[in-house]
Amino acid sequence: MTAHNARIRRELIYILWDVDEPLTKQEITTHLEKRMKLINAPSAISLGTILSRNPQVNSEKTVIITTGDGRRRRVPQYEINSELIYEIEDIIFTLPYNALTKKEQESAVLCKGCGRRRYFDNDMDLCLQCTRLPK
Repeated sequence: MTAHNARIRRELIYILWDVDEPLTKQEITTHLEKRMKLINAPSAISLGTILSRNPQVNSEKTVIITTGDGRRRRVPQYEINSELIYEIEDIIFTLPYNALTKKEQESAVLCKGCGRRRYFDNDMDLCLQCTRLPK
């Protein structure tokens, strides 16, 4: 199951980059089903967990929707963290180790700033997260 979530996490970032607007979990699920041809889409809870634990994603915006029984509720919208990811090439440098492909994992190096294993470019000393979002 972990490998499945890792593939979904990787694809989520590319979906949010391509769409370039805030999406709800339902809209993200629709895009995932189209792109990955999933038989079983992740549940809203599972998808929310994947998105909320991801520094590449912002969930500060909300939208009010009307449910089937007429109630109105706020639903978070998710978008790319524009402070961390400036261009599409930055995505690979911000992915967690388990979301990297086997070839990328072989080239991954420990970041000297945070201690996480990340895919690095030749001229990088720290991962993009440590460089662009220092604590």
